[in-house]
Amino acid sequence: MSAVTLPASRVANQMLWSAVVYVCDFMSLDKLSDGQLIKLAVVLHENYGSYDLAVFALWALDRRSGSSIQPRYVQRLAAA
Repeated sequence: MSAVTLPASRVANQMLWSAVVYVCDFMSLDKLSDGQLIKLAVVLHENYGSYDLAVFALWALDRRSGSSIQPRYVQRLAAA
């Protein structure tokens, strides 16, 4: 959805439409399995463009498993 603003002649701009997406409690990512964390990161990236939350999910995975997926993901985002 796109935001609709008032004409420039008005003093204030207001957003009239917005989209909200519910995600699991991202402060409790330790409750998710490794596979669920990866799937969450993919859905956040591909469907919602929520790269910051995808980074957070991958960071939780790396912290638990000792992998280094999150830094590589960030490098690829920066290169794109």
